Amino acid sequence: MKLKLTLASVAVALASTASSQDNILDVRENYNVGQTVTVSGVVTSDDNLGSVRYIQDASAGIAIYPGVDWSAWYGDPAIGDSILVTGELTEYNGLLEVGPTLDAVELLGTGMVPAPLEITPSQLGENLEGQLVRINGVTFPLAG
Repeated sequence: MKLKLTLASVAVALASTASSQDNILDVRENYNVGQTVTVSGVVTSDDNLGSVRYIQDASAGIAIYPGVDWSAWYGDPAIGDSILVTGELTEYNGLLEVGPTLDAVELLGTGMVPAPLEITPSQLGENLEGQLVRINGVTFPLAG
């Protein structure tokens, strides 16, 4: 009887560990393309990039790609939505993302959009991929 309780406890602990990660940075650094991951964060982008949305938590950011659109889920995630996503970790043109194979998308509520991290152009790098950043003093003279 004691063995059954111990095995059951181990199974529950392993299932809990396998189904969620600590944060987005954990996923970015410790999981491989093809693995199923669960991440949560606040949506920081809208439909300007098509169906791709970016989410960010206190540790990092990542792209979420549902495939063609969000019709299989609760609707188009909006900036400020706090969501929980489970899906396959993939890479598209060098961009790490969750999707297009998504197993679950859950709206957790409305979160607070993180303030952009102020950086210089020399600080841009893959370590900031998916995060809101601001570069002050930049002008685009040919922008319409």
